[in-house]
Amino acid sequence: MKHALRAVAAGFIVAVAILLLSWTTYFAQLNSTAYDFTLRLAGPITPTSPTLIVAIDEDSLGRVGNWPWTRDKIAKLIENITAGGPKVIGVDVVLDQPTTEEADNALALAISNSPSIVLASHLVSADGVVRWRVPNERFVQRHVRLGHVHADPDFDGINRRIFTVKIGASRAIRAFAVEALRGAGFKKQGDFDTSSGVASIIRPETVNIRFAGDNNSFRHIPAWRVLDGSISPELFKDSIVLIGATAAALEDQWFTPFAETGQKMSGVEIHANAIETLFSGRSIREVSDTIVFFSLFALIMLFSRLDSRFEGRPVYSAAILAGPAVVAVVASWMLMKYLNLWLPFPTFLAAIVVVVPALEVRKIIRVNRDLDGKIERLTLSDTGAPSLTALSDSVDTGAGPRERILKDIQDSPQREGWLAALGDFAKESLVRSERRKKLFENRRHNSRWKLEAVDFFNEELLQFLSFNNAILASITDVIIVSDPAGRVVYQNPAAARLDGYRHDPPFATDYFASLLDGRSFTVEFAAVIATGNPFSLEFVPDRSGRHVYNLTITAISRSGVVFSMHDATAQFELNQAKSDMVSLVSHELRTPLTAIRGYSDMLQKYGLVKEKGKEALETIVEETGRLNQLIQSFLDIAYIESGRQKVSKTEFEIAPVLKDMLTIVGPVASEKKIKLEPVSGDGVKQILADRRLMYQALTNLVTNAIKYSAPGTTVRISVANGAGRVRFNVADEGYGIPAEEQAKIFEKFYRRGNKETRDQSGFGLGLAFVKEVAARHGGEVVVESEVGKGSTFTLCIPN
Repeated sequence: MKHALRAVAAGFIVAVAILLLSWTTYFAQLNSTAYDFTLRLAGPITPTSPTLIVAIDEDSLGRVGNWPWTRDKIAKLIENITAGGPKVIGVDVVLDQPTTEEADNALALAISNSPSIVLASHLVSADGVVRWRVPNERFVQRHVRLGHVHADPDFDGINRRIFTVKIGASRAIRAFAVEALRGAGFKKQGDFDTSSGVASIIRPETVNIRFAGDNNSFRHIPAWRVLDGSISPELFKDSIVLIGATAAALEDQWFTPFAETGQKMSGVEIHANAIETLFSGRSIREVSDTIVFFSLFALIMLFSRLDSRFEGRPVYSAAILAGPAVVAVVASWMLMKYLNLWLPFPTFLAAIVVVVPALEVRKIIRVNRDLDGKIERLTLSDTGAPSLTALSDSVDTGAGPRERILKDIQDSPQREGWLAALGDFAKESLVRSERRKKLFENRRHNSRWKLEAVDFFNEELLQFLSFNNAILASITDVIIVSDPAGRVVYQNPAAARLDGYRHDPPFATDYFASLLDGRSFTVEFAAVIATGNPFSLEFVPDRSGRHVYNLTITAISRSGVVFSMHDATAQFELNQAKSDMVSLVSHELRTPLTAIRGYSDMLQKYGLVKEKGKEALETIVEETGRLNQLIQSFLDIAYIESGRQKVSKTEFEIAPVLKDMLTIVGPVASEKKIKLEPVSGDGVKQILADRRLMYQALTNLVTNAIKYSAPGTTVRISVANGAGRVRFNVADEGYGIPAEEQAKIFEKFYRRGNKETRDQSGFGLGLAFVKEVAARHGGEVVVESEVGKGSTFTLCIPN
């Protein structure tokens, strides 16, 4: 979140800076050039206004005479045009100086006979005094309109706009084009000109001219042809007729955006373009600074996003530079052509020029800062865990180890080999130490130094990894590592000895099952990843049955799982031999024990023993019964461990089994005033297991709970189903088991040494039997206990 806020703040600041930059004089010139380019790119348009120009051109000057013409000729020109019935006549000639009385009267008469006419006025400044050059007062009649023809080129000398009103010398005069349209009867030219009752409200504004094209975009009629009558007056009907100079010698020529070849446009044709712009409503509006700012901000955010997402791809640099530039130019062109909007794309090009290198500089600074931090952390060997570079320095390579070797080992090839290895290690450590010292004593931490530091740490890391790989390769236990996705990512060389080993293992749990006896470890794998608690299992046969292994599944910080297999074949065979021997002895003991018990029962039954010997006889009967129970319990476990007791799994209903078990143990609980409380089975109706073994295991758990609980307490028995397993829970309110003894209570013959345990009869075989039954079903039995509060035993088997 902080990173995003920093990026937004930086984007905001950069957008403001670029926008302020675009208001400078140099940038304004760049924008003007781009404006002209975009206007030319948008292309010429076909005029829609009824505008034509009576041109005082070079040909007219040659036929009629040099300029200025006498007023009677201008009068005749106006009279011949008026005869055609134009909407308005605009005279782009300032008629401020009086001439002969006869000529001025003729012109005044011609003006009075024209229904609608606009005369030119011009704002001039001389010696710091601003004044209007307006027509002679005899020409400014009631119906005559005045329009200013003041040119306002930009700083580069190019005319791009007109002022709707010019104010000076305490007078405001509308633009020549505005008055021409008003005189033609087109009252609405824009928001700058409104009415309130009988008053006109004029707002001085600039209007960007949408030039129809270069020179001669409008109809031109030479003035001499109008004077000699060779042009039909009908040509002027309902037209806006402009009279003005187009001859270059008259110096009324100006540059426009279409003057690409350096050819100027006459002032009267600029007026014609202004009239067309106002008539068609095509004045070019500029996109507001607010929109430009937010567009810049969006572009900068887009650059930042693209930079973080696509950095490093082959076309990244070209795309991030060329793409937005092309889009900006195309967007500006389309807005100009179809909407008459000017979007100053140089501002966006400036954003590209500024932001893209800035992003690269930011990355370089960030990489350097991160690299400095990483190098600093790697060099700090005196706080926390030692760094790689300090490992060799921490080893004693001096005289101590050498003296110890010479003292403890006689002269032999083995001693010489050890001393040679020690010498090589000492030399290598010294070289690394000197290199490290030389590198980190250098105070000039420039880019070259950083590269050398990275190379140094890479070498140290590779050496460290090589050392670790050698350690793993030397371990005789099988080690297989899987990631959380179930992909086997490492197998040590010991794994290659297994029957079923593969270079390209399948899914991890399937691979483990194929290496062993086929049982599934999916649930255990999931539990280890979810909880981080290791899982162990003893004496699991491999697929061939010739070896058995002790298994351990351990989590690696929830980033993977280590599956280790220790060959326990020798231990298993030794345990098997011991069990066989004890079983044999137990079997041999049962025959004389049965005889002793039989004769003892007979003596009791027929009263063949005198009164003094009855007590001894009862002791013999009781002890032979206990001994027979011990032998039977041990044989039950031995049969299961040896495999002679086969596990016969069938589907059966669990409710009747629990009912039978509670019927058997109920009297024992009642005798101690202990309440047995069965809990509903949470939808568990049938399970797949060995019915007889499960019955015996559950009986052992409940009997133990009764035996080691105080009178007046409750023992709860519940069954739950979930995650592919059935869980039998037996919870008591007994004496509890200390944490350090909880793992031992499942060992054979283990009994606690506390008073409560000593007061109860038993051999320490009941829980060992439960553990073996759980293991034979592919499950486990666990205990949760708190001293003084009770214990909960949970027997889990797959279902």
